[in-house]
Amino acid sequence: MQIIDRRRYEMVARVRDFGSSYGHLFPEDSGAYQAFGNVARTVEEIEAQDLAESSATVSARAAWKIGARKALVDRLVLVGKTARLIHDADPEFKAYFELPDSAGDTHVLTTARQFVAKATPVAARFVADGWPATFLSDLEGLIDNFEAELRDRGQSRGDRVAARSTIKGLLEEAIRTASKLDVMVAYHLAPHAAARAVWKSIRRVDYPWPKGRRVAAKPAADDAATPAAPPPVPPIPSSAGG
Repeated sequence: MQIIDRRRYEMVARVRDFGSSYGHLFPEDSGAYQAFGNVARTVEEIEAQDLAESSATVSARAAWKIGARKALVDRLVLVGKTARLIHDADPEFKAYFELPDSAGDTHVLTTARQFVAKATPVAARFVADGWPATFLSDLEGLIDNFEAELRDRGQSRGDRVAARSTIKGLLEEAIRTASKLDVMVAYHLAPHAAARAVWKSIRRVDYPWPKGRRVAAKPAADDAATPAAPPPVPPIPSSAGG
């Protein structure tokens, strides 16, 4: 979850918790009671999508892709060295086994398949130079593994983007509901000043400052010792008036 969405989610989660603590003050057939239930369900969905986004992390797939690429490139280098040592092979044949240092992923795959195609007719020559009889199938296995990692990494990136998009939509829905609750809380909790103070505190979203825009502001003398938000107030017993 991105940092701005994380801050918004934290506010929505506090709204859910407020509903758990003070929900008994709202009639069960009221729109407020139902709205708190909707927020709670939305928070559950957001948490599920956040888990899906974490599971589809691109960084982990990138590490696996790097390992698969290295294993394939190392094998191609060895095959290429062997091909260039075949004394009676023509220069054109040896040129097929050159791998550029800056080859991209797609180029590596194309070159690897070219290695297999060109080495297959003369596989016995490679075996005579010390390669196992399975060296071509082994190389094809490395190719398949690298290709699978590239495909899975692309899929993981797509899953991550989809999860983020879903989270944003769910947050928008929950924030709209919280805005409606502002009015409902003011109405239903009119006799409960402490509960309304808690509500006002939890509805705040601390957005991060943009880079280069943070300004160190000196607090006013009267506000220097004032906490940023009032401390949590214990739930009001159901027997309380109102």
